[in-house]
Order: sequence, then structure tokens, then C-alpha cells
Amino acid sequence: MKRYLSIILICFVFLFSTQSLFADTQVGGNISDDTTWTLSNSPYTVTSTVQILEGAKLTIEPGVEISFNQSTSLTIGGELNAIGTDIEVILFTSNLGTPSAGDWGPIKFVDTAISATYNSTQQYTDGCIIKNCIVEYGMGISSTGTSLYISDNVINNNGNNGLIFNNNCSNSIVLNNHITNNVSTQKGAGILISSGGGNDILIKENIIKYNSTSDTGGGITTYEHAVIENNIVSDNIGNSAGGIQIAESSNVNNNQIANNIGCGIMGGDHQSIISNNYIAENDNSSGDWNDGGGIVSRGAKIINNQIINNISGGYGGGIYLWSYDSSTIIIENNSILGNQALENGGGLFIRIQSQDVSIKNNKLNGNTASVNGNEIYIWENCLSFQASNNNIKCASAYCIYNDSSDSFDFSNNYWGTTDTSIIDQQIYDYYDDITKGKVIYDPIASPLKALSSILMILLSTD
Repeated sequence: MKRYLSIILICFVFLFSTQSLFADTQVGGNISDDTTWTLSNSPYTVTSTVQILEGAKLTIEPGVEISFNQSTSLTIGGELNAIGTDIEVILFTSNLGTPSAGDWGPIKFVDTAISATYNSTQQYTDGCIIKNCIVEYGMGISSTGTSLYISDNVINNNGNNGLIFNNNCSNSIVLNNHITNNVSTQKGAGILISSGGGNDILIKENIIKYNSTSDTGGGITTYEHAVIENNIVSDNIGNSAGGIQIAESSNVNNNQIANNIGCGIMGGDHQSIISNNYIAENDNSSGDWNDGGGIVSRGAKIINNQIINNISGGYGGGIYLWSYDSSTIIIENNSILGNQALENGGGLFIRIQSQDVSIKNNKLNGNTASVNGNEIYIWENCLSFQASNNNIKCASAYCIYNDSSDSFDFSNNYWGTTDTSIIDQQIYDYYDDITKGKVIYDPIASPLKALSSILMILLSTD
């Protein structure tokens, strides 16, 4: 008898534990009081859109799984605290047996939601946060008027932008996420900061790969000031801008921007800084705007970058400069190597009016143009121009092609030789067409000075 009671007891405990293990809690509708979705009640199935009302807080415990029925979403007007761990991540996913991008979502923050706060070292302190979560097969995460703390997540396979910031989400932090395989028909398939989306948004130490859009900005598009640093932005697809499209006054520093379809970086003005980036193997040969393989800039300071093996279907394989305001253009301490333009300006294409231009301490070598100007092509006149202490060398004519009526100061550069008869053959200017201006290259820098400039470039990019 005791034996049978023991067997019954064991079966009862097994059934009870199995029911707890495979609990399926259905949720939907409004959350008006502080609520916790617990691991013991996981997984959760969202059967109708969940709204966190103003003044309410939803806390999601580590390890919880939330599956969304088709066309349902999570809207936050109060506070969301979704913090998983490295081992017990929180999962937001589709409830369909064969999931696909866009099944559900988005996770949407409205302007009454509680903005995230953090301390001086960027550590989260309070407010809306998504951390150590997976967000997949939905419509991504969007915020309108709420600052978010988005950290250590996997945001992938969504049928819209991975992240969207609208209407003053200033001081949001996007840190150490994997944002991959998101597909959109609008700008910024990985991350979009829309017009009015907010200033001083920090995008740092993320991996942003394999996102695609039929518009510009396969990886990132920002219409507002943002700081974009220490990210890997690669293998994205965008029309014209494959990697990053930036607005006025944004800074792009210390990123690896490579293998994107579309140029590496597009945009920025004289308040923007593009520095210490590795920009390589980007292919902008087929976009609607196919000028600029590595960088397309409207006046940003371009400093200490490695711009290597990029392709432009038009002008400017390495850098395309296009600006008409009164600021000073600065291009310093860059390695611009092996880029290709299918038209003019393999290394650098300059289309600037009424501005001061300073091109110093760069190395331009091995760039090619199918038409003219393997290293540098100058199309329009500048207010003042100085190119000095550069190492400029190409295998065939013309290294420098002056297609404007202005003369330009190229003194104190090294050309791979000090033989003026060879240098003359590498330059197209007044002496080839009297309607053009002169390229004044005397005096010529010594090889030792050129070596010093190259060493400075290498040290600055370590």
C-alpha cells in the first residue's frame, strides 16, 4: 500500500512541476497597476495588444519568454523595466509556428513613458530600459518623445527598422547591442533617428550588420546630432548610403565601417567630425546617388581615418567633398588607399565653392579613376586652398586633375619622386589646357619629410 501511495505522490509531483515548467500565461489589454511578469509564469502569450498606462510599471524578470500573436504589440505609456542577464535573457518573439519579420509589434514607447536616466559613467539608474533581451520577428523598437536605455540586446529579423527614435528622445543610449538582419523600406534599417528625434543620442559599441533598406542608411541614419563611436557597421545594404548617414553636427569616431552596399559614411557639415574610423570595401557603384565610395561629406572634418578599397560608381572613390557654405574644409592625417571611381577622382573628388580647404599629412596612393584624376580631381573653385605634407603617388597619369580655372597650392608634398619631369606628367592643369588653373607644387617635400608624415598617420590610427 505504501508503495502505491509513493508512486501516486511521485506522479502528482511530476505533473505539478511539469505544469509549472510549461506554464502558458495569456495576456492582453491595459496594465493600470504595477505588474511583474515572472519566470514561474513564463512563457507569456500576447493575445491582444498590451498597453502600459501612464503611472503603471511593467517589470519583466530574467528568462521570461513573451510570444506575440500576429498584429499584436506592446505599447508603453508608463514604464517598462525589462532587464535580463547574460544567461537568462528575456525573449520577445512571434507566436507563429513559422515566424517571419514583421509578425508582431513594435515595442512602442509614447511620450508619457518614463525617460531613462543614467549616471556620469553611463550606467543606468531609472526609467525605461531594455537590457539583455532578444527582440525578433516583429517591427523593432520605437520611441516617440521618451529617452531610452537600450543595452546588450539582440535586435534582429524585424520587418521594420531595428530602432526608431522620433520627437525628442534626446540623451538616449544605445550600447553594446547586436542589431542585425532588419529589413525596412525607410531610412536607417538598423537605427533611425528621425527629424526631431532628439539630440545627443549615443550609439556606442554596437554590432550593426546585415540590415537592408531600399532607402538610404542601411546601418544607421540620423537627422539629429548623434555621437556614433566604437561600432562595427558592416555588410548592410542601402541606396547610396550603405553604412551610416549622418545629419549636421554629428560625430562619427573609432568605428569599423566595411563591406556595405552604398557608401561608408554620407552627410555631416562643418560642425561634424569623422575621425579614427576604418572605412573599407564599401561599394557605392549602383545607388541612385553613386558618388563617394568611402565618405560623402558636406564639410565635416575628416581626420585620422583609414579609407581603403572603396568603390564609387561616379565621382570620389575614397572621399567626395561637396559643399557651398563658408566653413573651412579640413582633411588631415588620413590614409586614402586603393579606392576606385568609375568616373573622376579615385582618391578625392573636390566640388567646393567659396571655402577654405586644408588637405594636410595624408597618404594618397594606389587610387584609380576610370576617367580622370586618379588621386585628386578638383572640379570647382575654392576661396583658398592648401595641400601640404601629403604623400601623393600614383602609377599612371593623371594624379592630380585640375578642372577649374583657379590655381591651387600643392607645395611641400612628396610625389614618390623629386624629378619634376615625372611630376609634370602626373598633373593636368594650365600647361595642358590654358582655360584651367595651375597646380603649383614647388617646393617639393623630401622623402624623409614624407616618411615622417606617414609615421604620424600610423601612430594616430593605432
